[in-house]
Amino acid sequence: MQSVTRCAACCDEDQALDALSEVLAESAPLSSAWRERESGYTALHYAAQYGMLRLAAALLDAGAPMNGQTKDLFLQNVVVQAGGQTPLHLAARFGEEEVVKLLMSRRADVSATDVDGFAAVEIARLHHRNSVCEILGVSPCLLDKEDLDNRAAKAVEAGKIRAAQQLEVPANLRQVYTLKAVWSPLECDYVLGAVKAAVKTSSGWTTERHAAYATTDMPCSLIPEIDAWVRESLAERVLPELARRHGWGDGSGSCLYFRDLFFVQYSVQGGGTYVEADECAYQIMQGDCFVHSGKLRHGGQPVTRGERYIIVGFVDLDEESHG
Repeated sequence: MQSVTRCAACCDEDQALDALSEVLAESAPLSSAWRERESGYTALHYAAQYGMLRLAAALLDAGAPMNGQTKDLFLQNVVVQAGGQTPLHLAARFGEEEVVKLLMSRRADVSATDVDGFAAVEIARLHHRNSVCEILGVSPCLLDKEDLDNRAAKAVEAGKIRAAQQLEVPANLRQVYTLKAVWSPLECDYVLGAVKAAVKTSSGWTTERHAAYATTDMPCSLIPEIDAWVRESLAERVLPELARRHGWGDGSGSCLYFRDLFFVQYSVQGGGTYVEADECAYQIMQGDCFVHSGKLRHGGQPVTRGERYIIVGFVDLDEESHG
């Protein structure tokens, strides 16, 4: 189903329909588990936002969740779209009248509100989609635009608070620590050999994936010879320990996932990791795993000679499975 969502996100309705047909041919059930973890979007959200009527109808026929809600969308630490958007919210916001009619005919929840308290019809009025208001059964003249604008202004301020909160480091994540000997020296050599071989046979290290904090890196997914082993070993040896230490889920680590996983080569810096809050540089040995919140300001320390290779993993908590 992920392929359906990917195609929908790219506005490729025909490809999304083909992918959906393949999913249905395998008798795979549709469920809210196919939401994008970071955005909360489903294929139906994309279909509603971009007016892909055929796809929206096919998804609904297949039993796709109709009232799923998105998460806050942040851009440069600003909320650019409030969380809690249902497909109906998005269709109303972007003036996709035919999709609105379809969702209404399937009894979408018109009373659902986003995190700022706006129903779909109010979103439509705020974005001057008066004809959509009529489809939703409310005359736009009955919606006080001045009041809506005042509420929208307050929502912007509330969004600033939520954006600031996402940068705060929770108390249980302020402490850094090291998991010793996650990989053996032999395993480290195995992985490093595969990384170096992949660099030689590909276009080399990339330097453009992380614009804000440039790194010379190689995504783990681009090295199929070791990708599965790396992910499985870290899932077995690291994620359960993180879950137990921080009280996430049942302690198995199944509620955690890698948002990004890549190898980094340092030749000018990388002798250790300096954590600003502790005013301390931490050194680890080969095979160790240094754990810290990504929100803690940190940086590499200079090396005096040679090169250093590390694997960096950004781990997120799947809030749905965590409960």
